[in-house]
Amino acid sequence: MIARLRSSFTREGILKARAIESRLMNDTWSSPDYDLLPKLRNLRIPTLVISGDHDFIPAATAEHITEAIPNARLVTLKDCGHFSYLECPVAVREQIDAFFHGKMRPARLQ
Repeated sequence: MIARLRSSFTREGILKARAIESRLMNDTWSSPDYDLLPKLRNLRIPTLVISGDHDFIPAATAEHITEAIPNARLVTLKDCGHFSYLECPVAVREQIDAFFHGKMRPARLQ
């Protein structure tokens, strides 16, 4: 997987990604009036928030996002970091399948 990712890293691709990242930062976090919560509160689609218990993003942030989205569900995967889809792909697929089939497990740590 990592080898495939590395093969797509070209100078042009990296520069393009940096330009997109810079534009997103300017349009969001760098703006003094940026507030994502009102947009999240207006979502009316089923939402699954997946976090890892070893994520570098604080658990409180995932909880805050989940609470802002009406009827969102939070799953915290045990022994996973920020890139849970790479670190714990089986658990991520199981949770997504359960979510779409209406069989969410109530436990936080899966």
